[in-house]
Amino acid sequence: QTDRYEFKVNAKDKGIPVLQGSTTVIVQVADKNDNDPKFMQDIFTFYVKENLQPNSPVGMVTVMDADKGRNAEMSLYIEENSNIFSIENDTGTIYSTMSFDREHQTTYTFRVKAVDGGDPPRSATATVSLFVMDE
Repeated sequence: QTDRYEFKVNAKDKGIPVLQGSTTVIVQVADKNDNDPKFMQDIFTFYVKENLQPNSPVGMVTVMDADKGRNAEMSLYIEENSNIFSIENDTGTIYSTMSFDREHQTTYTFRVKAVDGGDPPRSATATVSLFVMDE
């Protein structure tokens, strides 16, 4: 909530004459990786047309981390060992590596994992459901 505090300290002695001094104290609070990444939704649902060109975007997930700096830097992964989908770290955009055929498969469900840059790292997951629309 507050990453910097600043206050003034005054000191006086009990001598005669009284001598005094003052200084300003600045306390900089370092961030601790104490917040998990948080997806804006638990389940993201996207609809795509069949015959979409390979390497086309199919949806975008959003994730935030309340920490600062490296503790808030995130890496995004598709959890399943599938080469069908990839995700872009900077934007959360999900791409398909193939064209969809609704007559072959109508839905795809997989999980996206976000891992922050803290030590130790913290993570979160969200489910993505993709529905192939008939064309």
